[in-house]
Formats: sequence, structure tokens, C-alpha cells
Amino acid sequence: MSARPGTFLLAWGFSVCLAAQPPLFTDLGPGVNWGVYDLVEDTLNDICYVGGEFGGLADGSLYCSGIMRWDGSSYSALGCGVGYGVWDCTTPIGNAGVVFEMTIWNGELYAGGGFDHSGTVPMKNIARWDGTAWQPMLGGVHGNVWGMKACPDGLYVAGRFHHAVP
Repeated sequence: MSARPGTFLLAWGFSVCLAAQPPLFTDLGPGVNWGVYDLVEDTLNDICYVGGEFGGLADGSLYCSGIMRWDGSSYSALGCGVGYGVWDCTTPIGNAGVVFEMTIWNGELYAGGGFDHSGTVPMKNIARWDGTAWQPMLGGVHGNVWGMKACPDGLYVAGRFHHAVP
């Protein structure tokens, strides 16, 4: 996703678009089947991560709860995604999770929001993508994560929670 001056990503509702001049808007495939809350560009790998409150693509061709990857030509799942309850990762779950915020820190993608599992792996509202599967961040946090900031001295997390879970 090489950026040119005047290029930015725009997310609204059910679709994700690349805006540039010219052209003003270029469609990025079918979009997702619900809201998009955050976009993060991984410039080293030329990938855009899309996070939000969705269960998959709007056309039904891909299922991945809460988070997907856009490589410039197609979407792909990030493991099982994130959700509520335990599922086997081969079928859609009824309780999709929500990703409010993502960031890249120390070369790895972190996602925060409202969720308690990725497939059969328990995690509380914050997770790290290891390139293959979502990993819990210790015990997570007790409540939704709404903001993240990667700094040289650590990853800072904000939201509606009163403590980290040991």
C-alpha cells in the first residue's frame, strides 16, 4: 500500500475506500458487512489492517470476525479473528468481537476492543498477532480497549477498564 502524497484510507460504514487525486475514490473490493473503526498501515509489508465490528466481507466470500488484512488486491483473514465465546474457526460465530483500535509496536500488530476469545484461545480485550494466530496479552484488561499508542518505552492502552487482569 505505497502511499503517494494526497493518498489516504477512508472507512465509513460498510466499505473501505482508497482516496487519492486522481481518481478521487477507488473501491477496495466488497467491503465488510458492518462498521469499520480503525485502519493501520504496515508500510514494511505493504498491508492495511481493517478493524471493526464485522463478521466478514459484505459479499459473504470471507469470514473473519473483527479484523482483516488488505494487501492491495484482496482481503484475507487473520487467523480466527476475535469474538465472544469459543468456536472452531471453520464456521462463523454468532457473537463477533469488535476491534476499536490497532497499532504496530516492535514490528507486531496489536488489537484492542471488546472480545474474549480467538477460536479456542481466551483473551481479554487485547491481543497480539504473531503472524499465524492471535496471542493473549497476559490476562488482558477488564473492559473495552478504545485507544493504543506505541512508544519507544512501551505500548500504552486506554479504554473503559479499571485494571489489567493478572
